[in-house]
Amino acid sequence: MRAALEPLVETLLYEGYALYPYTPGAVKNATPTPFGIVYPPIHARGSNAGFDHLRLECIAEAPAGAAFDVEVRFLHATGTGNEATARSLAVDAFRLRASASAQTRRARWGGDAGEPALDVALEVVGEPRGEERWHVRVELRNETAAPSAAAADRWSALPHAMLSVHVVLELGAGRFVSPLETEGRGCRNVNTWPVLASPDDDVLVGAAIVLPDHPELSPQSLGSLFDGTEIEEALWLHLQTLSPDELAAIAESDPTVRDAVDRARTAAAPDVERLH
Repeated sequence: MRAALEPLVETLLYEGYALYPYTPGAVKNATPTPFGIVYPPIHARGSNAGFDHLRLECIAEAPAGAAFDVEVRFLHATGTGNEATARSLAVDAFRLRASASAQTRRARWGGDAGEPALDVALEVVGEPRGEERWHVRVELRNETAAPSAAAADRWSALPHAMLSVHVVLELGAGRFVSPLETEGRGCRNVNTWPVLASPDDDVLVGAAIVLPDHPELSPQSLGSLFDGTEIEEALWLHLQTLSPDELAAIAESDPTVRDAVDRARTAAAPDVERLH
């Protein structure tokens, strides 16, 4: 993945990961809370709002033979409370050909050493739709045989789910078409929203939340605090009021959360002033 894109994807990946007051004992941090969850089939079948798959469709304008990379980033709940491990799955150099082509990759995580099992299939399909125009479909399926308790119990299902799933497509030659453009409106997307994410429109990000094309991080930001819906200056002020007991609980918790809180609390005065 391009270095310039990494901060945006990392911020989106951890959106909702932990919320103020960031202590593991807080009710809102008792379970993972990100968007973009792909549940195991046994849970999705009985859910009105849960999916066991993600589908991203888009239009690419590119010469025949052009290739693109696909990377799926997500979190896997492998710890207690909201703790999770970052995972990724990729298909590199998928080539657009004169006839329809497809490629499937499968991966398995956990299942031993006490880690919950997670079985995933990633399928990439490219179909010609006219001269130098292609319909691209990326489908991610959760194929995990989760325990029966996961059917009705969300907590039991989450360790076998993909959390905060984000898909990144990088095209070697050509451009992607925004779903807001006329040519892109016939695409069907499930559990994701694709946005253009590079100046040349050769990168597309399937986000877990609805974003505008070409999203950017504020240059004044001190770094992600996992809550993009909150005013960062307000969050920073709240962090200064944490009690010694709360700070001690954070210090003993998930390193991802601890590092984010420490970074914000120790920010230099000029950096904090830029938030105002």
